[in-house]
Amino acid sequence: MMAQAGEDYVFINGQSERPVAMILFYLAMAWMLGTVAADLLALPLSPWVAG
Repeated sequence: MMAQAGEDYVFINGQSERPVAMILFYLAMAWMLGTVAADLLALPLSPWVAG
């Protein structure tokens, strides 16, 4: 699925043979969602962790 998305990205933009920008974009989005999820999960645990 990611290879197919990469091929679509290359076909649409036609700038690079390797979809490096798409990979970096997905990594950044996954990191952002991971940090947000970690913050949301830490909210209920914060009193026990801090205490």
